[in-house]
Amino acid sequence: MEKDQEGDVKIDFDELMKNDEEYKNKVQKYLNYNLKGIVIHSGTAQGGHYYSYIKVKNGITKAKDTWLEFNDTNVSEFNHANLEAKCFGGKSKTS
Repeated sequence: MEKDQEGDVKIDFDELMKNDEEYKNKVQKYLNYNLKGIVIHSGTAQGGHYYSYIKVKNGITKAKDTWLEFNDTNVSEFNHANLEAKCFGGKSKTS
């Protein structure tokens, strides 16, 4: 049994799963998810503003799923291609 520097047992899940396709498929099934909504807070801990993006099944047109932006009393369609930029995410550069 291998241990790390603190003496805790190390488990290599890749090694455990490499010969067990059924287990690997079950794990992958539970690790993947479909994003349904995002809540955004802009501001500080003392104050700010909340708004959200929610994926609506069969959307407004009933032809496909649609993302909507809920911002106070305004509700509008949202292009999910802009998700990273609008949700303060994505890749960042470090110097």
